[in-house]
Amino acid sequence: MKKNDDVKVSVLCLVYNHEKYLRQCLNSMLNQKTSFKYEIIIHDDCSTDNSKKIIEEFEKNNPNKIVAIYEKENQYSKGVRINKTIMIPRIKGKYFCFCEGDDFWTDEDKLQKQYDFMENNPDYKLCVHNSIAVNEKGKEIYKIEPLKTGGELTCNDFIVKGGNFVSTNAIFSYSCYAKNLPDYFDLLSVDYVWQIYLSSQGKSYCFSEYMSAYRVGSSESWTNNINTNVQKHIAFKEKVIKFLKMFNEHTDYQYDKSISETITRQEFAIFELKKDYKSMKNEPYYKIYKSKPIKMKLKYFIDEHFPKLYKIIYKIVKRKGARYE
Repeated sequence: MKKNDDVKVSVLCLVYNHEKYLRQCLNSMLNQKTSFKYEIIIHDDCSTDNSKKIIEEFEKNNPNKIVAIYEKENQYSKGVRINKTIMIPRIKGKYFCFCEGDDFWTDEDKLQKQYDFMENNPDYKLCVHNSIAVNEKGKEIYKIEPLKTGGELTCNDFIVKGGNFVSTNAIFSYSCYAKNLPDYFDLLSVDYVWQIYLSSQGKSYCFSEYMSAYRVGSSESWTNNINTNVQKHIAFKEKVIKFLKMFNEHTDYQYDKSISETITRQEFAIFELKKDYKSMKNEPYYKIYKSKPIKMKLKYFIDEHFPKLYKIIYKIVKRKGARYE
């Protein structure tokens, strides 16, 4: 472990205004107990808080582990695919994984467990694990359980279950796949795409252990930004549909049934966002509409026929902190 070539695992860490969480994130990665050398590639996308200072501090104290990239201009706003064009070309490890600046790992043996599994089971191309979702204060709010008892997962599982099926910081795979990404990554490069792409390379395994924490509701999180803007949310789902169609073609339609069902659900969700209740009741969407709970269908009915009343009810429900669904 004297040369950079001896690096076995490369950790990709995207940072933007993560000052409140960054120390916990970096410490959780540096505290990993491994029999191999690993590197942490950190990309700070011109943060406006103290994130850069924190990274510089950790970089100074851990020069053999941390590879820091500091931008002078925000790359995300320019449409740059940061992982693909900036971080992945710097990977030295045989394997790679993720941990964004507002998330953290909870098991100091996480990397060793995933590394050992992949080394001992070469027919598996992706391994993940269960995780917990935490709020801004780090308190657990729910569990992310691809498989509660652990075991094998299929590409169909990832397609059907969606991006929240697995937390981003649970992904562990071969770097060669990251360095040869299909063109649909130019369209969309979110964790859902990574999960589907990597799981299509071979067998996938899920550990039963909860080895990481995924932060929900962070003010600077990409997910929060999308979900609180209807037009951005619609545009994102339209990109997901386009990606699924491209992936279907790339894989010679071997996952066609799962993809078709998923596209239908995505289109239904777009109708919800657009409040196009009439289209939701047409085929092939009516089956989804019919499966919705009575409370949700009542919401649709009131919003469609009595929109002013719906706005009043929505404000009352929101003020009480409840969810009308």
